[in-house]
Amino acid sequence: MSETAPRNILERYKAHDYTLHRYIAGRAAAGPARPFLVYGDRTWSWGGFYEETERVARVLLDRRVARGDRIAIVAENSAAHVLLLFAVARIGAVLVPVNPQLGIAELRYVLEHAGVTGVACSAATRDIAVEACSGLESAPWFVMVDGAVADMPALADLAPSTPQAVLPAETTADDTCVIIYSSGTTGFPKGVMYSQRNFLLAGEVHLERTHLQPDERVLCMLPLY
Repeated sequence: MSETAPRNILERYKAHDYTLHRYIAGRAAAGPARPFLVYGDRTWSWGGFYEETERVARVLLDRRVARGDRIAIVAENSAAHVLLLFAVARIGAVLVPVNPQLGIAELRYVLEHAGVTGVACSAATRDIAVEACSGLESAPWFVMVDGAVADMPALADLAPSTPQAVLPAETTADDTCVIIYSSGTTGFPKGVMYSQRNFLLAGEVHLERTHLQPDERVLCMLPLY
């Protein structure tokens, strides 16, 4: 494999102005069939994942998710974490990935502190998430990341009411896209806010430090919360 300098790799793509939407759109335009994400036995291409992001963003609009709203995901690592990050950021909202091993009281604190309006959960976390939300002043809506249950639809099955609805274009690099909570070892957990610029700068710095090449793959083993 011939090594390409990090700066040369980045210059292959359109400028993204450090927003997640422009980033993924530029990569999808440059190589729509190239693999982007592998999880279990499924592989998403850049183009396919971009289209899926647009679909989920429109589904969120149907649920009246607006700029600045916080959407939690309480689940073990899944492709839905990545999908929701991009879809939520697409409309200027914020993803709150939460430790699925938290107890009811701890989970309720995080969800209330973040002010979430929606919760994505899995079969393993559904019951505890519902119980934690039962004490909130404003009840959030729920969606499942791994298959529908009687009273909760699956994210993969939802279709937007208007498939071609115009999505917001005013998201900026300084918009918060994710809030990650500390473990709360010495007190209540604290939410660390990351902007879209933070996210993309971290990725580009990683590329420059490790000299990753376009045909290489990165294994993620750490929890995404």
